[in-house]
Parts: sequence; C-alpha cells; structure tokens
Amino acid sequence: MLGSIGTFLSFLKLTYFTFFRKNVEIEAKEVPIFMLIPMCVVAFLCVAFGVYPQMLYAILPYPVHYDAYTFAHTVGTAELLAMTAFMFFAFRVLIMPHERITYDIDYLYRKAGRGIIWFCENPLMAFARAMDRGVHRLIDSAVWFSRNPAAATMILITATSTKLRNPFAAEHKGQERDLKEEKPQLMDEPMEKLSIGAGVLIVLLFFAIYLIVMFIHGWLAP
Repeated sequence: MLGSIGTFLSFLKLTYFTFFRKNVEIEAKEVPIFMLIPMCVVAFLCVAFGVYPQMLYAILPYPVHYDAYTFAHTVGTAELLAMTAFMFFAFRVLIMPHERITYDIDYLYRKAGRGIIWFCENPLMAFARAMDRGVHRLIDSAVWFSRNPAAATMILITATSTKLRNPFAAEHKGQERDLKEEKPQLMDEPMEKLSIGAGVLIVLLFFAIYLIVMFIHGWLAP
C-alpha cells in the first residue's frame, strides 16, 4: 500500500510540475513525429494492460487466478488514490521543486573531491613546476658545460672560491659581476683538442689505475 502511494505521488508530482505548471522561462515546442510514435505506443500498452491484465497473466510461467477488478479492490484502490491526490494538491506548495542542491551521501565525496582538486591545482602543480624548472636548469647547465668543459670548470672553480672567501664583501661582488660578463667570452673560446694518441694514452692510464686498485683490494683473486 505504501509503495502504491509513493508511486502515485511521484507520478502526480512529475506530471503536474512538468506539464501543468506555468514556466515563462521555457518555450515548449512540439516534439518530432519519431518521438511521438514511441510515446503513443507505450501509452496504449499501459492502458491496454490496465484494462485487460489477462494479457500479462497469460505469459507468466504458472497459471494465475486473480481478478484485479473486484468491487472491494476497485473501491479501496480508488479511495487510496483519491486521498493521495487530495493530499498532493493540498500541500503541493511544500513539495514543489526548489532551486537548491539536496545533499545526500554525495556530500562526503563532494568535499573530498574539492580537497583533491585543490591539492592537484596548488601544491601538486607547484611541485611539478619546481621540478620542471629544476630539470630545465640541469639540462641547460649540462649543455653549457659540454660546450667547453675546460672553461666551464675554471669558471666554476673561480666562482666557488670567490663566494667562499667572503660572500658579503663589495670587491667580491664586483668580481662576480666581472665573471658573469666574461662567461660568454670564455665559453666561446676554442677548446684545445687532444690528439688521438694522447686520448688513447689517457684511456690506457685510467685502465691501468683501475686494474691496480682492483688488484690491491683483491677483486681479481680467483
């Protein structure tokens, strides 16, 4: 019984506030014919099954001996629906749609979602931008160093020694400015290239030192 009341009440509410309530903000237009045909077919089936429910009873797996339109059943259902309709129209102002959000359990994940969005847009993006700047600086430094490793090493040694001596001294700050101005000139100087023989000699010397270290620590022992 309660299910019937709730179903009929929701049907009345939807039908009344959708089709019979005035709304000057919405301009209603006739739907296309291909939308009218399915609605008419469904409406016809609803009326047909309601008037002659034996069509549904016939497709059930077991025989049904039920008469839906007995006098007592018809009068009781009519009274129930009439009282529901009366209560709806009497208190329709209280149940009319309002322009507000009705929160349910979704309130929890709404709040959690806002927190996640804030975390992604602020701390996470700030960290990503910092990492991006750091990677770009590292790549730029590697490219700058690879242009002239010898000159770059001298520049780094000079800059480090200048800062370590007295970073707040005025003359050291002047030296830093001079060093910044000389950086492009030093980096553009042609590099002294070693001959192939000298390069091979350096590689062999490094390999010999490596073997000596391994022999001293016993890493070559069987």
